[in-house]
Amino acid sequence: MPDNPPLSAPAEPSVQQRLQLLRQSWLAELPEAELEQLARASTILRLSTGQQVHARGDLAKGYMGVINGRLGVSTLTDDGKVLTLAYFLPGDWFGEISLVDGLPRTHDTSAMEDSELLLIAATDFQSMLQRYPQLWPTLAKHLCQRLRLLMDAVEEATLLPMPARLARKLLQLQRMDTRHSMSQQALAEMMGVSRQSVARVLAQWVSAGWISTHYNRIDILDSQALEAVAGHAGVPR
Repeated sequence: MPDNPPLSAPAEPSVQQRLQLLRQSWLAELPEAELEQLARASTILRLSTGQQVHARGDLAKGYMGVINGRLGVSTLTDDGKVLTLAYFLPGDWFGEISLVDGLPRTHDTSAMEDSELLLIAATDFQSMLQRYPQLWPTLAKHLCQRLRLLMDAVEEATLLPMPARLARKLLQLQRMDTRHSMSQQALAEMMGVSRQSVARVLAQWVSAGWISTHYNRIDILDSQALEAVAGHAGVPR
């Protein structure tokens, strides 16, 4: 595997832009002066498509928020294939788990398109929690929400048939507005199934008039039909 290129040098950031992103996270409960201090101490990282943020086994650099672009969280299967597990989109934050338990990163994270991140250094993150220990319950609640989503995903993968899982995934991706660059191969990787099985189901839905497919894009034409396949009136958020 080739060496990963170094992260690009930070650009001169806008403090107001940083504050806006911080206010979208659980850190919004901090006093405004502390938020501004974090914003001024943070750095902006610019990544080009394919550039890696961190690899599995890396130590935590800090807490990161997505300003623009899209990141993919992935792992390698036993036969060496890349399995994309999730995406991080503008407004999403990640990296808190390794900062809390002190253990290495659990997955690879790379830029799926040109992206810009806000980085709060690990030392600044830890110092902030020491100054404001009352934030620990808020952080614990945030981690519990992530655990619930993980358990939902495990249940879906274990109990639901593939068409139901695919319908849920398409509806989730539509809500996150990632349709513009979602290929059948990427869907298959996210679900851990073959591209051929995804293509067969999508072809049936195209014939039924529920979706339309284009190059690296899938548009939903009948959300209610997909929600019925998904098994209920909504999908996990």
